[in-house]
Amino acid sequence: MKRHGILAAAVAACMAHTVAFAEDDFVIDIGGISFDELINTTITSVSKKEQRLQDAAAAIFVLTAEDLRRARATTVADALRLVPGVHVVSTDANSWGISIRGFNTSVFNNKLLILVDGRSVYDPLFAGTFWDLQDPVLEDIDRIEVIRGPGGTLWGSNAVAGVINIITKSAKDTQGGLVVAGTGTEERVISTFRHGAELENGGHYRLYGKFNERDEGWHASGAQDDWRIGKGGFRFDKSLDGGVTHTLQGDIFDARTGPTTGAAEDNRYYGGNLIYRWSHNADDGSGQTVQLYYDYFDLDNPGIEEQRDTVDFEYQRNMAPRGGHSITWGLGARYLGDRVTTDGATALLLTAVPEESEDQIYSLFAQDEISLLENRLKLTVGAKLEENDFTGLEIQPNLRFAWSVDEKNTYWGAVSRAVRIPTRLESDFPSISDNDLDAEELVAYELGWRKLAGNRFSLDTTLFYNAFDEVIIFDTTGAVAPVPNVLGIKANNALEGESYGAEISARWQAREWWRMEVGLTYLQVDLKAKSGFTALNATAENQAASIERSDPHHRATLVSQMELSDTLSFDTVIRYSDNISGPGGPGSVPSYVVFDMGITWKPAPELEINLGARNLGDNHHPEAVGTTATAAPTRSEVQHSVFGTVTWRY
Repeated sequence: MKRHGILAAAVAACMAHTVAFAEDDFVIDIGGISFDELINTTITSVSKKEQRLQDAAAAIFVLTAEDLRRARATTVADALRLVPGVHVVSTDANSWGISIRGFNTSVFNNKLLILVDGRSVYDPLFAGTFWDLQDPVLEDIDRIEVIRGPGGTLWGSNAVAGVINIITKSAKDTQGGLVVAGTGTEERVISTFRHGAELENGGHYRLYGKFNERDEGWHASGAQDDWRIGKGGFRFDKSLDGGVTHTLQGDIFDARTGPTTGAAEDNRYYGGNLIYRWSHNADDGSGQTVQLYYDYFDLDNPGIEEQRDTVDFEYQRNMAPRGGHSITWGLGARYLGDRVTTDGATALLLTAVPEESEDQIYSLFAQDEISLLENRLKLTVGAKLEENDFTGLEIQPNLRFAWSVDEKNTYWGAVSRAVRIPTRLESDFPSISDNDLDAEELVAYELGWRKLAGNRFSLDTTLFYNAFDEVIIFDTTGAVAPVPNVLGIKANNALEGESYGAEISARWQAREWWRMEVGLTYLQVDLKAKSGFTALNATAENQAASIERSDPHHRATLVSQMELSDTLSFDTVIRYSDNISGPGGPGSVPSYVVFDMGITWKPAPELEINLGARNLGDNHHPEAVGTTATAAPTRSEVQHSVFGTVTWRY
């Protein structure tokens, strides 16, 4: 209670000071981005076309390149801790669980869609994202757009709780050289090399290579969950007359992660991708994009190996605004070829799962933005039709409005339906039972308000209510074991329920040299077993309770960014998380307050020296719910750390 009270008092003081000074009118420039540029950030993820963030009819937060630099994040996962409404936990030193509005039950969140330059990194076998593999050159990221709430109308299935869209800079914007070298108590090795140049034909390219290594976390029995990853890649962009742009880019990676405890072998991941994109943007506001990518992924873990090929095609057309209508439509097709081999206990458990699988997804979407009241009111109506091999045809509609009362106040609201299709691990158990799974369904209701006060203060608030149905869990209801000594398991659409809450984000320019940001989140999740499951098996009720207890009710973040001089900056982050009950006993997570801080010194324009410290306040603490209430949890704890980097640009 004492920690909670201190943080609440700090937030209240900041907000009170804001009211007193918000109407002062002067131009701010801190860290290379003005406050006016910050609040007028252009985004693309909400409507698949450029629009001002202030006008978006969705709960969206943008991490800019400057935010990433000031956060001194070494991974995308750690950077996302700054986003209100996004719950990031470290399950061990090489794995993160990331959720939006609940369901943070494991490192794989099956209701969150992650994109890197339009390429989905959602794993369709494990139903989630390997965050340890999402390791781009952070200096090459232009922005990360985070949509809290459904995005299925534009982005398709599995964009249920939200969409995280990582957008990298064009090759033209990354010319010259970049070298980063660093080390620390937990970050053993931080290294990056990137070089960009212009070709004789007018195109631009960049090449990069990087290697990172992290120490293991803390565990009472000793942890072995260290992590190392090597990556390389390129990007080529060429712009032609008439608004035509060609982009070709690709990456390869090789990563190894250790287990949390025990003497098992390391997990290994390797693969690569290649993306081609053609776009044309006309002067009248119309445009079209064609994107094709290939992705190869190979997982070689003790007990299971997976190889997957993905081929994805997408076409999008933005029609010129006419008669108050702005129409966007598109179509897509995706092929997934998956091969899974197992041994030992894993092979015994997955006997009924076919070794090879080929699946296709076809989609068509259309959305119309209608301008009314002299463009102050915009209504958006749209839907996506998606045909998949698991549940057939799925329709994901939405209805949104954004009402700009004046230049400083925007109200918005939305009603959306989104689905999460089953994985083949959930569907391909024919010898255990006749699985006829439906897609998980969410109907979401959202209301938001954005407020600008002068050019010193902005406020963004969101209220949401989610109604869930057909939530899939594994249980033993009516299942028959296919092989001896293995419990029969079956996937069922066994749960239903609701979640609701509020998210608040505020930015305040206290002085020309000092900016502060506050993020507050409240979340409540209530699930129950559907009729027909409660009486037969307590597993459904137990899993409902486990999901409810996987996220804290209250979270808060306070960010301070100071420019002490032309060459010296000092930044701090205070993060508070409410307790998470988990299954009880060792599996619970006590509430905690941690401090991050960093100093940047630029002795020369091309040279930057960073010193950072994370998770100050205790020696180590858990963030993720444990798997058992009686034994030591299979998770490692986050340790405090210090690190330093040197960045040279040439």
